[in-house]
Amino acid sequence: MIRLRGSVFLAFIIGVCGLVGRAEAVETNRYYSYLYFSEGYPTRLRKNRRPESMANRAARENPDVVVQTGFYSLKLDCDTMQLSGFDALEGSDYLSALNQSVTDFSPARLRIRIEKNGVLYTCTGAVPQDASGQNVRLIESGQFVQRFDLTQLIFTDTLGNELGEHPRLEITAWADRVTFLLDAGMVEGVEKTAISIVSPGGKTYRAGGRGGTAVLRVMPHLDRMFEPLDVSAYVGRAKAVKDGGDLEVVYDPEESAVRFELPVDRLRFPEDRGRLDEYEFELTNPLSADTVVPLIFREVRTQGITGTSMLLCGADGAPTGIPVQVSKNWHNDPGHRVKHDGPWLRGYTMVPLQAGETRRFRLRLVTGFWGGVPAVSHAQLSVIGYGGNWKWDESALGCWGESMCYDPAQHLGSAFIADVRPAFTAGKKDGGKYSWTENVGGGDFLVYFDADNTYRWAKQLKTAYYWTGPNMTEVHYSGVTDDEAIAFHYRIRSVCTADYHRRFHAYTYRFLKDVVSPQRLIFHQMAGDYYNSVHFDTYYVGSGSGLTQTLARPEGLSGYAGEAVPFSGAWVTADDHWCSDRDSQEPRARRGLLFMNSTLNGEPFPVCLHPFGAARRGGGRMSFDLAAESVRRSYKAGDVVEGELEFILPAKEPGVYWGDDQEFKARLGRPGSEAWTMTADEYIHNLQLSVEPKAGTLLNSYPVEIAAAQNSAVLADFVIPRGGIGHVPIIVRNVPPGIGLRAERQVDGKWVPLESADFGGRSFYQAVRNASGTLDCAFSIRRPSADLAAAWRVRIVKAE
Repeated sequence: MIRLRGSVFLAFIIGVCGLVGRAEAVETNRYYSYLYFSEGYPTRLRKNRRPESMANRAARENPDVVVQTGFYSLKLDCDTMQLSGFDALEGSDYLSALNQSVTDFSPARLRIRIEKNGVLYTCTGAVPQDASGQNVRLIESGQFVQRFDLTQLIFTDTLGNELGEHPRLEITAWADRVTFLLDAGMVEGVEKTAISIVSPGGKTYRAGGRGGTAVLRVMPHLDRMFEPLDVSAYVGRAKAVKDGGDLEVVYDPEESAVRFELPVDRLRFPEDRGRLDEYEFELTNPLSADTVVPLIFREVRTQGITGTSMLLCGADGAPTGIPVQVSKNWHNDPGHRVKHDGPWLRGYTMVPLQAGETRRFRLRLVTGFWGGVPAVSHAQLSVIGYGGNWKWDESALGCWGESMCYDPAQHLGSAFIADVRPAFTAGKKDGGKYSWTENVGGGDFLVYFDADNTYRWAKQLKTAYYWTGPNMTEVHYSGVTDDEAIAFHYRIRSVCTADYHRRFHAYTYRFLKDVVSPQRLIFHQMAGDYYNSVHFDTYYVGSGSGLTQTLARPEGLSGYAGEAVPFSGAWVTADDHWCSDRDSQEPRARRGLLFMNSTLNGEPFPVCLHPFGAARRGGGRMSFDLAAESVRRSYKAGDVVEGELEFILPAKEPGVYWGDDQEFKARLGRPGSEAWTMTADEYIHNLQLSVEPKAGTLLNSYPVEIAAAQNSAVLADFVIPRGGIGHVPIIVRNVPPGIGLRAERQVDGKWVPLESADFGGRSFYQAVRNASGTLDCAFSIRRPSADLAAAWRVRIVKAE
């Protein structure tokens, strides 16, 4: 990273703070944020499935949190409560910064004080972790905002006497500003509070006064404070589209942004399958310089919280490509109420406006269905109120339960992939529709024990929420092992569909050092060493030509046993028959893993599945460990391993499937169907999909990716000769900004609208702005015919 010198961005602040002067254009690529522990998550002392001997002690000794944005970085030592980093950065763009590290830090002095009964107390440190759990709590996390707090601050007077109570410090870091909130409301008798920072440049910022709270707002990259926005100067009329009712719009002093209160009616299924909540509002930039306006969209009463996503569109309904971060929580502990426990759901975005510009927007709140099809979502879920306090991501099909959860720091389930649940199958409690299903979870990505058999934890864990729904999700995770030997990058995708849960897991491992004879090094795992929810006796292996092997799980399996199963160009299905979920003992779906690709330094790299058993939590359970021909294979510095596989979870039989994909239901119940048939069909009809482009450049066949044709009204035109089951994900890249799109299919030589509904002639699609300024747009398109042998042709055109 490059540290900025002088006042390179002084012009920018002129626009933000309303000073008179000339400003440069807003650099939209730099509006992003990341949050991570520099030495890794300090593994918890309780609710941890791993033995204490595997604890990440280096992280416990150095619980330092880093905020990295396109404009600045902060580093907070959570035990000493000092800012060891307070710097300007010249960031790149959101995805590029995922794999870029902050290496230089300049210390600033942070002082936090309270006065109680005439005695002055100063914060001298904090307890980041104790026997009751983690006291550094993640509240909200996404592209634009990182919000966390420390709940066990230590205060002492001038004589060294400690204050018995423990105020908390909350930090809300936007891409270009940060707010420090001291909350001493739980301390009886507090008369005054104060926060001050002395920057590396020698400037002092102060905030405080009488009462139990103090709020300090600063812009580290400009070495200055900032003032609250005047909402009336920036926001015109805001209303709900359904009834025209005005929205309440206020300035949020804790998060330093304009907040819209969104009324949401109670959600019911199947009645609300076609429902879409929309809100219109107008933004104005009253300044003589370009600026960016931070916005919060808060649901007044949460609905469909497990599967909500938001799209920010123009007045004409075309997606702007400006992302909306979603953060949420539904956990609470009735016996121990804490700040920020649930339920709540908020969306965050930063809208760029030119000097003097007025622009109208339409916010679409997607819950459950999108164009009549169950929508997909992937967002950060706060676990405050549950007992865990750090990063947890939840992804869903629909909005009536989780589909797959991710725990990058392994702070709750000791596995990167945690809860996994089938979609469109009978509910676990009453066997009904639109309800939670059984948990068949557990899995991981890199599992690395070095030559000394020491488990290597991950550090500098970062997450980029590139797409959060509703047609497709794409979320990236990165980090480095704590021995600094392997840097990793994962890309996780899921798609809107009505047949079954699909997930695409891609990985990249860059070896920074020689890794010689590791005791165990695997690229991906399903299930996990310490999270394995299902039993099975038999599993099936096949290829594009059908079933090749039927294998039995080794009895008494502990560690590796049996022959490795070649996986290149193959698939595997586990016939799960017992589930550890407390509400259901019989899984209603089968797990399938399908090979997509594998390379070493750009060349084909054969991989195998190694049967592995963990003799705990019931014993005898098996995971599928994906690795080279040997899990002890050595790698050289400079090696790059890349690969991708698909995970599916189709229903076992028609009787437990309640979705409306009749083609899938017919195949599921056809005579002669075997336990492995749905996995084989997915491999043949989707992963081996053939695509013939007529316009645009084909980049990938499945999911379909096409680079848009330039200077043409037809951006993409292609034929699928056969296959394509479920809803086929289609991505059109490098679409010119400022235009709407429409999807069409050819019927008897004529082009007709392809999807079941549209908004003003624009099809159901989502978009995100690239670093180049163009848009990537994602569609989810149902095969028009139940005949998998029939050809079909689709095109994406500019909407008139």
